[in-house]
Amino acid sequence: MDDVRFDALVKALGAQRSRRGVLGALAGGALAAVGFGNTAEARRCRSVGNICAANGDCCSGFCGTEGPTRKTCHCAADRDCPGGVCLEEACCLPDPQPVTCENQCGSQTNNCQQSVDCGACCVEPDGACGANGECCSHVCVNGVCLSGKVFNGEACDDDGDCLAGHCET
Repeated sequence: MDDVRFDALVKALGAQRSRRGVLGALAGGALAAVGFGNTAEARRCRSVGNICAANGDCCSGFCGTEGPTRKTCHCAADRDCPGGVCLEEACCLPDPQPVTCENQCGSQTNNCQQSVDCGACCVEPDGACGANGECCSHVCVNGVCLSGKVFNGEACDDDGDCLAGHCET
């Protein structure tokens, strides 16, 4: 423990009157001794969303105006937003992929304006198609996606849609 922290601990102990206050000061001193105490830099650096007066007050280095008189710390880069991204000077927490991709396929944009791959798009059964690969079932017969392979006696074409290979064409 350095001299400054020791002096602060002694002053805190001397100023406390209750047992709870003394225990709090001891705990604070113990945490400071192992490096968990607040430093001057940590006290003056404010995270995104906190009130500020100047850019130097903010960890991001960016104090912006909120309304006519209020100023708060804004983000300047993604590193200023733990677990999120900086979007238009504010931190944005991206929705999970299942939320962004619900009932969607291909490339979609999430709530934080990021591109998300939602998987390949395919045409559901009874939808129009031009080839087997366009259908989720990979079976396109006469321009319509089927739910799977067709059986003998059902309509099919000659590109492998038939289950047994002897369907009607």
